[in-house]
Amino acid sequence: MNTFLNKLENKFGHLAIPDLTKKLLILKVIVFASIQLIFQGNPNTYASTLERIQVANIHIIGDLIGALCTPPVQTMQGWNIIWLFFALSIFLMAGRGLEQVWGNFRYNLYILFYALLYLAIFTGIRFFSRAAPFPEDLLYAGVFMAFATKFPDV
Repeated sequence: MNTFLNKLENKFGHLAIPDLTKKLLILKVIVFASIQLIFQGNPNTYASTLERIQVANIHIIGDLIGALCTPPVQTMQGWNIIWLFFALSIFLMAGRGLEQVWGNFRYNLYILFYALLYLAIFTGIRFFSRAAPFPEDLLYAGVFMAFATKFPDV
């Protein structure tokens, strides 16, 4: 497996996005700010907008927006900015640690694989059930679990 990843890195390594964690974090903060401004912080309005994107036969795009851009720590009353700061700082610490250990290309490949796995699973679930829950924080869980297995003493 390691030789396969080395071959992929030699061939496609120039396509890796450096500091992907920081860029995802900035994207999530921008989405959080726009949710606060456009939807007045109401998560139900934002969720219904994502559902309208998905009803328009663009399921994968709506799921991708939800998987990569939606901030974590959503409650029925809205997003709590203190918990958002806490979750994003843990995501930044874990993501940067993995980027330093694995390298940019392998971390990018992990995020891509995790996002595609997320899309495949939830697109399949939504094919059979329209009322499937939409967990936005699976990307955080994946990065955190990879960080926990790589750094068990931290």
